[in-house]
Amino acid sequence: ARNGQQALLSLVLPAKQLMSLAPERPGADDSLLVAVTDGTGRLIARSRDGLRRTGHAVPDWDRLQALGTPRGQFEAVTAEGQDAVMSFETLAATPGWVVVVGVPKAAIDQAWQRPLIQLATGSAIGMLGALLVAIWLARTIARPARDLARNARSVHAATDGAITQPALARPSRITEFETLRHSLEDAHTALRARAEAERRNAQALALNELRYRTLARTGAVVLWRASPDGLLHSADGWGLLTGEPDAVALGFGWRQRLHPDDRHAMHVTPGEQQVDMEFRIARQDGSWCWVRGRGTAVPAEDGVVREWVGVLEDVSERHAAQARIAHMALHDALTGLPNRVEFRNRLEAAIRRARRGDTSSVLYIDLDRFKRVNDTLGHPVGDALLLAVTGRLRTLVRQDDSVARLAGDEFAIIQSRLSSPRDAAELATRVVQTLSEPYDITGHRVGIGASVGIMLVTDDSCDADRLLKYADMALYRAKQEGRGRHSFFEPEMDVRMQDRRRSEHELREAMDHERFELRYAPLVNAQRRTLSGVSTALHWNHPRRGLVPDTEFKVLADELGLSGRLLEWTLTRVCTDLSTWPDCPKAALDISAALRWGAPALCAWVDAALAATHLAPQRLELEISVAAAVAAPDTAARIVQCLQQRGVRVALSQVGSGRSPLGQLRDLPFNKIKIARAMLACGDAPRQRSAASVRAVAMLCEELGMLMAAEGVETDAHLADLPHLAHVELQGALFGGYCAAAEIPAVCQALASAG
Repeated sequence: ARNGQQALLSLVLPAKQLMSLAPERPGADDSLLVAVTDGTGRLIARSRDGLRRTGHAVPDWDRLQALGTPRGQFEAVTAEGQDAVMSFETLAATPGWVVVVGVPKAAIDQAWQRPLIQLATGSAIGMLGALLVAIWLARTIARPARDLARNARSVHAATDGAITQPALARPSRITEFETLRHSLEDAHTALRARAEAERRNAQALALNELRYRTLARTGAVVLWRASPDGLLHSADGWGLLTGEPDAVALGFGWRQRLHPDDRHAMHVTPGEQQVDMEFRIARQDGSWCWVRGRGTAVPAEDGVVREWVGVLEDVSERHAAQARIAHMALHDALTGLPNRVEFRNRLEAAIRRARRGDTSSVLYIDLDRFKRVNDTLGHPVGDALLLAVTGRLRTLVRQDDSVARLAGDEFAIIQSRLSSPRDAAELATRVVQTLSEPYDITGHRVGIGASVGIMLVTDDSCDADRLLKYADMALYRAKQEGRGRHSFFEPEMDVRMQDRRRSEHELREAMDHERFELRYAPLVNAQRRTLSGVSTALHWNHPRRGLVPDTEFKVLADELGLSGRLLEWTLTRVCTDLSTWPDCPKAALDISAALRWGAPALCAWVDAALAATHLAPQRLELEISVAAAVAAPDTAARIVQCLQQRGVRVALSQVGSGRSPLGQLRDLPFNKIKIARAMLACGDAPRQRSAASVRAVAMLCEELGMLMAAEGVETDAHLADLPHLAHVELQGALFGGYCAAAEIPAVCQALASAG
């Protein structure tokens, strides 16, 4: 002890080493004996002859119990018959286990033979060592017992479902207890892992069940089970899909909800393992729902199918989308009417009905003057006009009839249950009258007309394409006869149509190879009889028909979309020829057809022609007819202004050929007024009235500062009726007809000599 503090030095040895301190020797009387007993006096462990003695009763156990103390000392006889002094101590936290350490009395007697001091010292050291060993051995043996008890309590708690993480027992130094502890720990670990796996499985099953129910409640699918004969055992989700309780579908109730047209498809071939089909089922509100049914057979262990499972998926949206796509493919996007493809399908159905004696008719309708509305008012107004036309056509037909839009301004009607051709004629008359009435489109009052071609469907001798072709031929004839009327197809029309197709091909080919020629007629000053210019006429140099005037093919060129290219070519050619005639003051050219192209296009063509030929703009005179100016006054005004800004002269032609309002002369500042041949005294027209009209126009032109011209001067009588003024220009056979460009220089010289 130092400064009130004490220190203890202890020696710790393993039990196995303690029990082998005095090795067993046969007949040895002085070896140390160590033993452990349980609460009943049975040996648990013994250092000498332990395997054979373990489990036997301890001698003198009653004497030890009679002492009544947890520790002490007494004399006894060992199992081998030796006298020994025994020291004992009861182990704490055990069911009465006692550690006994015995020293043979013979060894003690031998110690008295040593000196007294050595005897006392040795005895003290021996007793102290024996006591320390006994205490250490008792604690070492008690530890696995305590661990065993704690592990037992943990296993008991695990079997009751309350699994916790126990404190692991410390390893035992005694082999038997260590092995038992490891076995118990392994069993505990296995039980805990099994319980955890079962808990996870239960959670997974509950989650799958929740997913199953949630999916069924969404209404997107119906989860069903049925027997092979179609008897439905469950249908989770049927209520949300159809609005009816799930019980309605159970058994064979689901068959009653099938669409009649789909019941024949609900058949499963024997031996089939999977099904995938689409059909309709009735909803509670009476509507039909498209579903996709898929199922799989569930075979039993013996291979016999006793149950089917599957789903019903709502595919109504997909069918609706497919229906919309099909409708878009067969109907016009603007008007919603059947297009040419769908009209052809319906026409084929009419042909099949004609085999049974049900006569029909095809009315091919073309809107007159619709392109002019599009060009002047714009496409939005044109689209609105087409919608208005569609509405009127629908009011004229019966429920069994069909109306379709075939192209831009082309419509068609299939008139069914025809009793006679008169029915078709009456319908065509109503179509022309109804479509010709004025329209009020976005504040614009629009007037158009209609022409109708009719083809009767009396048998199946013609297919749909040929019927449409014949109806188109009849329409072409109606338009040739003056528009605003109807015409029936006649066989000879096919011959004329073949000629037209051939003419179309030849005109396109002539355009590609520039097989056209300009002819010129002199313009003569009425007073001085000198050449004031030439008038231009376009001719088609046809390989079989010779020179064909433009009056015979300009309509065809306009329908084929070639009129713009022809005018552009003509402008360039006129400027080229005029640039080679220094003695010719000017060349006049009619550009009435160019109004449909607008001022920008026409002025661009004029600029290109003048730039290519370096011709002075004032030598070019462009004519616009009264009819064209009245039909499109705004476009005519822009063209006149555009051309005059470039120095090009502009004339108003065909004055007197029809209605020629004086407002055109006031609003459009033309450079020249050209009266038509109809104003001259010819035929049965009163000569005096004709002459007075011409003089009145001449005086008006003089007051307005315009040049007056007259075409068709063929006789001296025509010449006599014209005023002999310097500002009057004459044209006609009296001064020479149209000639080739190569002849113009000679004509100029002849007129100069005559003047």
